[in-house]
Amino acid sequence: MRHFFLLMICLMTILPVYAQDFATNTPQPTPSPPDVTHVIVISIDGARPDAILQANTPVMQDLAETGIVDWQAQTVFQPVTIPAHTSLLTGLDPSEHRIIHNRFTTLRIEPPTFISLAQADGYRTAIIAGKEKFLTFHQDEDTYYEFIRTGDPGVTDKTIEILNEGYEVLFVHLPNTDFFGHSTGWMSDTYIYELSNTDANIGRIIEALEELEIRETTLLIITADHGGHDKVHGLNIPEDMTIPMIVNGTGIHDDILLENASITHVARTVLNALDVVPASAMHPSLFDEIEDESQD
Repeated sequence: MRHFFLLMICLMTILPVYAQDFATNTPQPTPSPPDVTHVIVISIDGARPDAILQANTPVMQDLAETGIVDWQAQTVFQPVTIPAHTSLLTGLDPSEHRIIHNRFTTLRIEPPTFISLAQADGYRTAIIAGKEKFLTFHQDEDTYYEFIRTGDPGVTDKTIEILNEGYEVLFVHLPNTDFFGHSTGWMSDTYIYELSNTDANIGRIIEALEELEIRETTLLIITADHGGHDKVHGLNIPEDMTIPMIVNGTGIHDDILLENASITHVARTVLNALDVVPASAMHPSLFDEIEDESQD
């Protein structure tokens, strides 16, 4: 009997330790990421990735470190505003969407965009633009659209306002970097300094997401349409063709960015995250090509 009690005491001592060790070493299921409720694609017009890394940009650099980044992503040729942003929104190369002009027009592009497809799927969508010629991307009156004349701060103010109004899928265009590239030169001290102000405005958007308690369910994509050299852009050279690609937040799939990321990957990334439709639903534009050598 004495041996029995000794055995019971040993078991009572050993079993809790064993159970704790077993629980520690048993593989635990990886929690699924929360479903995506919001997507914000921010295009910093004319932003060179080497400038972002050189400037005081803690917000973007933190998003890069905690997300997925390609500092050598590529835009399309010609690297100018309207063709490149058409590729960003549609997932198509200019040879497919056939939008090669770079001027203001009241004509709307015809290929569906991630904005129009998300809107058709029931999301509240918005385009907040810092250049008037972005009117060409406003395809559907159910999508909120506004051209902001006061640069990055005004675009940011409006973005925060409509987030508070419940909009879910946003394309946000920040124009200041391109303006200072053309006026003072790409990689000038002023250009670099202004990128820090752009970074601060992106930080304001993130703060708004946190205040609304939707940061954990928001996918953020930060990129650019082109880079630049001297005071121009539009050439097939690394300074003009290389862009940043930062993806941060929930809804990141394994194929969110292919190796050698391209501006044409953005639309598919958004559609995959929202589980709307594949990018193959997009088709080339039927517009006639319009020749225009404008650079702004």
